[in-house]
Amino acid sequence: MAEENRIWAGHSKSESGFAISIGTMEDDPQQSKVVIYADGQWTVTPLDITIMSLTSVEKTQSGEGTVYVALGIDGDVIFFDRQPVRENIAGSGVQDDGSGLGSLLKIRNVDGDLIASGIKSQIYRRRAAGDWERLCDKDTQEDVGENNFSGLGLRPGDAFAACGYSGARRRVPTKEEQAELDRLENGPIKEYLQKSREYKRVTRSPGGCLYFRRDARWFSATLPTSQHLNDIIEFAGGFIAVGNGGTILRGSSPDDIEDVSPPNLKESLWAVRHDSRNFYVLGESSIFVFDNDLRQIGAILLPDELSGSNTFDVVNNAIWYFDYKGVAKYTDQTWHIVDIPPQFWN
Repeated sequence: MAEENRIWAGHSKSESGFAISIGTMEDDPQQSKVVIYADGQWTVTPLDITIMSLTSVEKTQSGEGTVYVALGIDGDVIFFDRQPVRENIAGSGVQDDGSGLGSLLKIRNVDGDLIASGIKSQIYRRRAAGDWERLCDKDTQEDVGENNFSGLGLRPGDAFAACGYSGARRRVPTKEEQAELDRLENGPIKEYLQKSREYKRVTRSPGGCLYFRRDARWFSATLPTSQHLNDIIEFAGGFIAVGNGGTILRGSSPDDIEDVSPPNLKESLWAVRHDSRNFYVLGESSIFVFDNDLRQIGAILLPDELSGSNTFDVVNNAIWYFDYKGVAKYTDQTWHIVDIPPQFWN
C-alpha cells in the first residue's frame, strides 16, 4: 500500500505567501512537489527527491529579493529562482553506489549563511555556489560521536550551536581488549558476553544533545535533561533550545546551560522563533508565547482542523503554521485555513 502524501517541510518569507513540500518518505522512487504560494498565485515543481526542509535566501541569479531553498534527504539543494538551480552537498546522503554519510534533516539561513545538518553529526555551511564546507566530522573529532542534528544556530563571531538526539555511546575496546574478544568469540559464550559488556560498556545513555563550536572544535554541553532537543535559535545572550517534555534550555557555552522550562508544560516542543518583542514555541496543542526574559505571556491554540504539528514561521504580523495535512495563517487573533488545491496532493 502506497504511503499517503504529507507536508514534510514548510517555510514563509512574507505575510502573503509560503512554500511547502508534499510527498512521501518512500525510498524507491523518491518524489516530492514543492508548492509555492505568493500573492494569490500557485506554482508547483515536481522533484525526484524527498524534500526535508525549506528556507529562503537573497536571490542568486536576478535582482533584489529572496528565493526559497529546499534541502533533499540525500544532499540536494534546490534554489527556486526564475529557473530552479540544483546543487549537491558532496559526501552527504545515501548515493546510488551506497556511499554517503546518511540523511540530511534541516537547512537554515542565519544572517545570510546557509547551514545544513543531518544524521551522523553532519553539519555543512555554504561558502559559495556549489561549495559546501563540512563543519563537523565525527571521524576527525572522536568525542563528537553519533548525533542526529535537527537544530542549528549561529551567532556573530562564527559561534555555532547544534542540537538533536544522540544514541547510546559505548567505550571503544583497546587493541589488546579487542584481541581478547576475538579469541573468546569461539569459546564459552558466557565469558565472551561478560568481557564484551565490560569492554564495550555504555559511557553515555541515549538522549538529547547540544554542542557548541569554538576554534573549529565542537564541545558537548552538560544538559540538565535527557529529553530530545528539536530546535535551537540564537538570541543576544546566547542560544535557546526546545525539545520533548516541554523542555526549554538557555545558554551560551557548554557549561552554562539553564533549564527554563515552564513547570506545567509537558508536551513536545518542535520549533522556536522570535521577533523583536517575543519568542514563539510550537508545541503539540499551541504556539506558546514568551517575552525576551522567557516568561510565558500567552498561548495560541492551534486550529482544530489541523492536529499534526510540523513547523511554523513568524513573519511581521503573521504566523504561518505548517501541519502535516495543511497550512494555516494567524492574523488578528484568528486562524485562517489555506485551501490547498486538491491536485497538489496527488
